Amino acid sequence: MHYNENADREQATTSAGQPVFRVVFPKSRKGEVTARPVKTDPTYKYVEELMRLVFEVVFEDPKPFVEVLKSIPIPKTW
Repeated sequence: MHYNENADREQATTSAGQPVFRVVFPKSRKGEVTARPVKTDPTYKYVEELMRLVFEVVFEDPKPFVEVLKSIPIPKTW
């Protein structure tokens, strides 16, 4: 879920609107200098949505969720 929410983050910019890059020296290129874009900070909005779902929907009426859980086939153990 974290990846899905943060996969397409935009490139960070300075207060003047210029894109931000960082300099890296990857071993795969034998230390040759490479500039990579810096992404914006990740978000965690999915956590709030999960908490809302659990506490406002599931706890209010758990019966439909329990029925669905019981309908999931569980394989026998050896």
